[in-house]
Amino acid sequence: MSLDAERVLESLQARINERGLTGVAVKRVGCLRLCAGGPLVEIPEKGQLFENVDPTSPESIDRVVDALDGGDGGRQTAEDPFFSRQMRIVLANSGLVDPETWTTT
Repeated sequence: MSLDAERVLESLQARINERGLTGVAVKRVGCLRLCAGGPLVEIPEKGQLFENVDPTSPESIDRVVDALDGGDGGRQTAEDPFFSRQMRIVLANSGLVDPETWTTT
């Protein structure tokens, strides 16, 4: 995984466990279509995308975990022109496929 994404995954899982959040699954996926903003974390149920998530920064990890716990934040992908104008054909399954197993999440 690139851009320290593995460390982001580990940091998020640790912080979620520390806070005792349940019903939250942290999964690795392939391309989230905004390479320049990586590492990226998406909360698809809320349409939120967090850019440049730094696994060594508690504040950066907390922004994502706060959103998982009901807070706001991140880039709203539904109304964002970068995403809303795209017709996903080749990358139709981006964000759904685990690049380590090639199965959908």
